[in-house]
Amino acid sequence: MAHARVKTFVLLKNDGTQKKISVPETWRMTYGNLIPYMKKNGVPGETRIALRFYEGKGKDNLRAVFTDCAGVWDDVVTFDS
Repeated sequence: MAHARVKTFVLLKNDGTQKKISVPETWRMTYGNLIPYMKKNGVPGETRIALRFYEGKGKDNLRAVFTDCAGVWDDVVTFDS
């Protein structure tokens, strides 16, 4: 059986640390409010940002959720200091 190709992302956490996350390249990613309707409806309290990975289409295929996120990027992106 062939191994799935993976894509690696860098997750910048709110404390400034970075973590690498590798997922199959066919998975899709979303980045936004942990509880999306909270901001839209003006409900106070839940303002954390979450990074989510889904296998395929649909919300039933959620595979991972990471909170405490300040940013995320593909690991092939480099920054000059």
